[in-house]
Amino acid sequence: MRTHSRGLSLSLLAVAAVLPVSAQQYYGGITGTVTDSSGAIVPELTLVITNLNKGTVTRVATNDAGVYRVLSLTPDPYRVDAEAAGFKRFVRERVLVEMNRIVTLDIALEVGASTETITVSGAAPILDTETAASTSTVSNAVVNATGVLNLGRFRSDTGYYLMQLPGSASGSPNQERISGAQLSVYGTRSSQVGWDEDGLPNKSPANGAHMHLHSVANESMESFRYTLVNASADSATPGRVSIVTQSGTNTLHGSVYLNAHNSWFDANDHNAPARSKKPVAKHYYKGYNVSGPVFLPKLYDGRNRTFFMASLEMYRAPASQTSFLTVPTAAMRKGDLSDYRDAAGKLIVVNDPLTGIPFPNNTIATARIYPGAGPWMDKVLPLPNVPTALASNNAFGAWLVQNTDQNRWDFRFDQTINSRHNMFFRANYLTYLSRYRYYATGENLSKWSFNTYQVNYMATLRPNLLNEVRFGMNQIPNVVRTGVTSKEGATLLGVQGIPEVLYGEGRTTYPSVSITGFSGASQLGDNSTNNRMWNIFDNLTCITGAHTLKVGVDFRLGETKSIVWPTPGRYSFNGTFSGAGLGDFLLGIPYSSVRDYPRAAFGETILRNWSTSWYVQDDWKVSPRLTVNLGVRWDANLPGREVNDLYYNIDPATGDMVVPNDTALGKIVPTFPKTVKAVTASQAGFPKRLRNSDLNNITPRIGLAWRLLDAKSVLRVAYGIYTDSLSLNYIPTAGPWGGSETFINRIVSGALLWRWPAAFPAGVVGQTPGTAVVSGFDQHIRNPYVQQWNATIERQVGEILVRWQYVGTKGTQLYWYRELNVPAPSTIPFTDARRPFPQYGGMNYRTNGGNSIYHGMTLGGERRLRHGVTFNSFWTWSRLMTDSYDGGGESNSLPVGFWYPTFDRSRWRGNQNFNPKHRWTSLAYVELPFGKGKRYGANWSRAMNALAGGWALSGYANMETGWYVSPYYSAGNDTAGVNTRSGIPDRIGHGVLNNQGLHPGDFFLDRSAFVMPAANIGRFGTSGINFMQEPSWWRFDASVEKTFPIHERVGFQFRCHIINPLNHAVWGHGSFKSGLDMSNPVTFGTMAGKYVSNRMLAFEGRLAW
Repeated sequence: MRTHSRGLSLSLLAVAAVLPVSAQQYYGGITGTVTDSSGAIVPELTLVITNLNKGTVTRVATNDAGVYRVLSLTPDPYRVDAEAAGFKRFVRERVLVEMNRIVTLDIALEVGASTETITVSGAAPILDTETAASTSTVSNAVVNATGVLNLGRFRSDTGYYLMQLPGSASGSPNQERISGAQLSVYGTRSSQVGWDEDGLPNKSPANGAHMHLHSVANESMESFRYTLVNASADSATPGRVSIVTQSGTNTLHGSVYLNAHNSWFDANDHNAPARSKKPVAKHYYKGYNVSGPVFLPKLYDGRNRTFFMASLEMYRAPASQTSFLTVPTAAMRKGDLSDYRDAAGKLIVVNDPLTGIPFPNNTIATARIYPGAGPWMDKVLPLPNVPTALASNNAFGAWLVQNTDQNRWDFRFDQTINSRHNMFFRANYLTYLSRYRYYATGENLSKWSFNTYQVNYMATLRPNLLNEVRFGMNQIPNVVRTGVTSKEGATLLGVQGIPEVLYGEGRTTYPSVSITGFSGASQLGDNSTNNRMWNIFDNLTCITGAHTLKVGVDFRLGETKSIVWPTPGRYSFNGTFSGAGLGDFLLGIPYSSVRDYPRAAFGETILRNWSTSWYVQDDWKVSPRLTVNLGVRWDANLPGREVNDLYYNIDPATGDMVVPNDTALGKIVPTFPKTVKAVTASQAGFPKRLRNSDLNNITPRIGLAWRLLDAKSVLRVAYGIYTDSLSLNYIPTAGPWGGSETFINRIVSGALLWRWPAAFPAGVVGQTPGTAVVSGFDQHIRNPYVQQWNATIERQVGEILVRWQYVGTKGTQLYWYRELNVPAPSTIPFTDARRPFPQYGGMNYRTNGGNSIYHGMTLGGERRLRHGVTFNSFWTWSRLMTDSYDGGGESNSLPVGFWYPTFDRSRWRGNQNFNPKHRWTSLAYVELPFGKGKRYGANWSRAMNALAGGWALSGYANMETGWYVSPYYSAGNDTAGVNTRSGIPDRIGHGVLNNQGLHPGDFFLDRSAFVMPAANIGRFGTSGINFMQEPSWWRFDASVEKTFPIHERVGFQFRCHIINPLNHAVWGHGSFKSGLDMSNPVTFGTMAGKYVSNRMLAFEGRLAW
């Protein structure tokens, strides 16, 4: 359903320019039909909608059809009040409005005096009957109560909650959290799941995945909201994850909490030897949260108008582990190598490089030792302190200290300007600092930050015309530094001739010195990155008759910055000259030296691109029982660029490297292979930004929601097309603007080519690569798109929502990667001459053409938190087939042991590895009915209530079938003559054995059913990909909670969170991995995985008011 009609694109822009603009993404609403006791409609009736948290009041009138709609409500609980002459007053308490959700509340007035009131406070209307999309919400109360899901490193990692959603699947080996940005919901790829916080996109401009999973503290969240399938036209993706942040209310609230984990309470690792000592691990969170009205006595009373929320959360994880180094003894440092031995205890003889005669007594005279060798060893290689079996006793053991500190500040300010205008501002700032203390390089650090700033403004221009404006920014900067300066390291070593750019002001990389047989200086390096996304969004909704018309526009500016500095020289001492690496080092005679030409010398690599989206959505209430959702959306990802034009592409027709202009040509470093021809875009006939714009992404959305019997049953049917993104990681930026030259030392006419203190030989041209490994992209690359359809039946039974759902998802023109520099399969043995482009080693090329198809069915139900009970439980059956495997974000991955296919891609079609065939998830929280205010024990004494009252239990259970895998060989024949000695075998039998009840060493496949193809037969193997399943597995986590009332509004909660309370040992995903490689005949076909999920405990105390 993609059109190439320019006229249609222009028509859409014209419509968007004249129609009111769009759906409120942050705000929700209430709608319904008002009738009398006979079923006749009641027009022109005014309803009063009161926000129970903030005290604000909204009035709305029914139209001629008796329908009322109010769509500008913040996510809060509301009271709905309807009063008319001749009828009893109707009041509905606590109608919960959620982000981007319309609550249906039909009202039937009873004849009577208006002084009489009918108050309804039964089961809340949790069934959405106005849209074709399926949604789910997890409230803040459930988030905090089921803390068992966030026992991991990041307490507020959204991924823990996503894993209990129906239809979800992750690339995590143990399904505890999202791994490598891999998340699929009902067959979508990772980049096709949208993420936002209060409507602000949280999507990385670098790779299209989520930017950050843990950006807001649990205490700062009001709820999570998930659109599972077929999101409307205001969403670029079929699935959507939304975090709603907490705002203040008219009542002052707050909390103080501490969450601590210590491995002393845990069970030992299932893979650890019997009676082995448990590793030490501990971490804790502590935090503070306060919210309420802005109230300054005698100065300002912000109740009903001005509200705030502030939160601080701190995470600390001190850790240490034993680190061993192989270091020279004190005697060795002085040249005495008389006791220098190899692993077998044999003396390593050290020769004079200039004569070839062993040094007397295997000792190098002090006068011959390079002056910088001693200071370097004293700094980098400490004296041994651990005896070893060999006489040399050259081991050093120490604690490697790693401390992790995380601080998170959340702030939000809400202002009701008047009954028609309101706004909020929020800011989130998180720092995640890891400090590693190494012996040589001091305290190395890696500092991550996540910053968010957002302003939302809502205006009711007319009773039927609403406008929302949003402006915001997300960014993740990261800084990595070594604990010493580059200049300090170069000065300590005493070498000369290092380019100043490698050790200039602010550089913190240490020279790299490799001595065969000894440890080197550990360091993190010197680099920084920053991914940033700006967003401007304007929405306006117009209600006219039976139509709610929405038109919207969204502009996004994505930016990535990075700079990586190499070390000030790389020096190797391998014993070529003296017979011992340490001997060469003491003599100051490197075997090789490498001089870098850093890409960083040109400054930061800065990539930017603009994206825009426009949409029109019409929610047409055909009748009180039928709503039709119609929409169309246009998405455009404009070509990105590096701001200094230092980026390139590859012309697959000629093999030329294409750069934007002459300026880029002039900056190519001298080490770049001269065999590669570089041309400008104009010379190659390429567009200025090296790819063409894809402007024809016009996608329809259509769906209906039909009440089958009453307001408690609904049938949803929907179909939509969704355009995938094209982020900045497709742009190659290193290539010809960074490189290195290598100098190999040798003896010429009885003299060394060079020796220290000269870092590099004078007047000698170093070796540079003869070929280049490059990447590129199709200049006509298009945005992939997804078609999704679903049929859903939901029924509200009391306080439980029951769902049956079928979902189909088809991905078309998915990204995949071709290796351009391999010859066609042939019976002729491979030679470099058969490569299409001999000047290159590898040529990885991104293009379109991948496909996927998903079919899934879900059955289950959920109950919102009410009377202390909430749960959800869903079973999903699904199958996801593809030839372009999801690697997280927009990237691809391949099954273990395979390379990117270039020929006959259909042979690579198989099951997506991490999408299970069957999956059942359940989450529950239950307050036990004992104690004050409960069904049993309402009259207990204070002591009895303190002992037996206030208890609650929560738990999470997950059962699923195993990942899909298939055998391969990693070292075998080049079957197709393409210089590839890994691939899939031939399958000559069934081969698949039982995969349940296995133990280490058991066979899971019949090895005789797979054979390695012969060399040079002109084809690849035939067995296929991902046709076997690993063992099924299950896990269960639980929490126990006790509440101690202190005052009417003050209470203390104590929780014990338990991962795997039964200490049940299960095989982690990937348990077949090491047994799949037929190149290893000993382990091929045998179970050799590891158990996962030992019992772990954490304790939490929380004081709340």
